[in-house]
Amino acid sequence: MKSVKYSVTGRLTVKDKEVTVERKFRKMRNVRNYLKSLREIGLECSELQGEKESWSTECRSRAGGGRLDVKRERVERSKGKEGKGD
Repeated sequence: MKSVKYSVTGRLTVKDKEVTVERKFRKMRNVRNYLKSLREIGLECSELQGEKESWSTECRSRAGGGRLDVKRERVERSKGKEGKGD
């Protein structure tokens, strides 16, 4: 069975502090909710732009900004123990 994860990476500058962001999400709507939650610290992010496998967004505020990249990763789950039945 195949599964998909979305990886969010990037660097943001907030109030003269540089923050490295590395998060993983199971669903794209959770990525969008995370970008909306950045408003709490004063960052406004633009809409995601990109292709099938990768997207990017610019985040800005009075005190800083940055860029976040979102990549889709395919994860294959194992089917169980190998050698079963021997």
